[in-house]
Amino acid sequence: MATEGSIIDEIYDLVATPDAYDAFMVNLEEKLTTMRQNGEAGYASALSQHMQRASALVDIVTPWRRETDETLHQELAKRVQVTAALDENGNVLDANMAAMTAYDLVPDSSIATLPISTSDTARLKDRVMDMSKHGGRQNSPNDVLRFRNEQSGRPILVRLERYVQPSTQRTLVILRTGDVGWPAHLGPILQDLFDLSRAEIDVIRLMVEGLKVKEMARRRRAAVSTVRSQLQSIFSKTETVDQMDCTRMVYGLALMHEVDEGNLVAARLEARNETAFFPREDQRHVLTLPDGRLLDYSDFGATDGRDVVLWYHDQAFGDVWFKEPVQMAARRNIRIIGPLRPGFGRTTVYPGEASEPRDFVPDVQALLDHLGIDRVTIVSSSSGLVHALAAAAQMPDRITGITACHPLFPVLSDEDLEGTNGYNYLLPHARLHFPASVKFLCKAGFAFVMRSGPAAFGKAVMRASPKDVEWITRPDILPVMVHGRRVHRDQGHVGNFGDLNYREDWRPLLTDCPVAVRLVIGEHDRNVQWGAARRWSDALDHVTLEVLPNSGYMVFHQQYAQILDWAHADLKGQSDA
Repeated sequence: MATEGSIIDEIYDLVATPDAYDAFMVNLEEKLTTMRQNGEAGYASALSQHMQRASALVDIVTPWRRETDETLHQELAKRVQVTAALDENGNVLDANMAAMTAYDLVPDSSIATLPISTSDTARLKDRVMDMSKHGGRQNSPNDVLRFRNEQSGRPILVRLERYVQPSTQRTLVILRTGDVGWPAHLGPILQDLFDLSRAEIDVIRLMVEGLKVKEMARRRRAAVSTVRSQLQSIFSKTETVDQMDCTRMVYGLALMHEVDEGNLVAARLEARNETAFFPREDQRHVLTLPDGRLLDYSDFGATDGRDVVLWYHDQAFGDVWFKEPVQMAARRNIRIIGPLRPGFGRTTVYPGEASEPRDFVPDVQALLDHLGIDRVTIVSSSSGLVHALAAAAQMPDRITGITACHPLFPVLSDEDLEGTNGYNYLLPHARLHFPASVKFLCKAGFAFVMRSGPAAFGKAVMRASPKDVEWITRPDILPVMVHGRRVHRDQGHVGNFGDLNYREDWRPLLTDCPVAVRLVIGEHDRNVQWGAARRWSDALDHVTLEVLPNSGYMVFHQQYAQILDWAHADLKGQSDA
């Protein structure tokens, strides 16, 4: 018997496994018939609207799908060596992290990116074409191609393998080299084994990349004598005799863990060493409101800071900050207050299916009164913008400005969704054209976060914004993600769905906002509606758009210095500076 729960589970599977999308759509009509027969006409009516837009939605989602299969992608990811999947013309369809970091081999690039001569590139392309069409003509048991790196002068050894995709029977070529990109997990593993410092890990990384001592010193902005001293300390701790011996040991260690396993080991090591994250447990508090309800909030940064940032998070464990921005806030005497919205943490859930941001404002006002805080600036992420605008509308004298990172926008047309990837296109497109299906999609999205864990979250990040992948797998970042999920799991989430941020009637909150609104997007963000961002910033004098370089959708964590600069300026009344 089809139920709302079973439909939600189907949509969850859709979110977690995009290849299931077509099958889901094909089966949906049968489910609708079954639901009607079982007296569930209400759910069937809501989902039938979804069905009416299915063909258009497939057209939207399909162009963003990964061309290579997920099995192949996972196989590439396990390799420490540079590994990439090529078509017959030498175009890169998929690549692992080592290929991206060592040679910039990323999807939609080509083997012409390799730092080899034009004639060597042509020879390599011929071999790829031959391998793809004829299975290759192997001339010797050790069929390794040799090229010269025109940048470093060192050899590049390449091996090609034929791969047939099970789903399409398309023939691809897997390229492997003897080179490795520095695996992010190696740092904490080396530290744990040999009690090395962060500086010594940096020196080892440069040593493995083949740099000489003078170049290491230049890259680290240190004296040559300092680097030599650090090398001697490394040799002593690792019981190696010279750079070659140490490099051999490091390469051997890198091969002992597949990438996924290595990242997990690194995360556990960092967590065991109490990786710094905020808020700490002692910085989380619960305020009992006048009517007896509870408000969960965090208080960190500068303990007694006179300048206060009100932080509106976006999702489960979205209130977790990293060490560097919190330390910078403390140095600037900025205090961070993060109220958890209804349904998050221990904050009391409102009755019914809607969690109205306007209703939450009095609770936040009571919190500020309790803490003796008169004026704040707001920094928000994604859907936190809606709560920020509601607060500004009802407390205009207490809010100095809003900085909205990776913001959610009111979407009025399909053109507003320009720039959004297919997966995140789904929700605003559904809200625009068939709002009755939104509650199912909301629940599916939350189920994805809670049930899939950090690994699936990482896959979603790769699809949404590949530029974020290397950042999010850093050994100082991944444990914070794991910690945030644990905190959220321990505190629980009851959750209300169908928030105001998914309905059109919050547009007046943006158009009539009494304070300046700064929309902040990372230049590589494929997870936000660029069209809507441009339209709203062009149409409203109090709304501006800032596009920050070298950032993806986690722009707040990557560009915290600039974000805190803006927040500090708002608090000082210098928003135009």
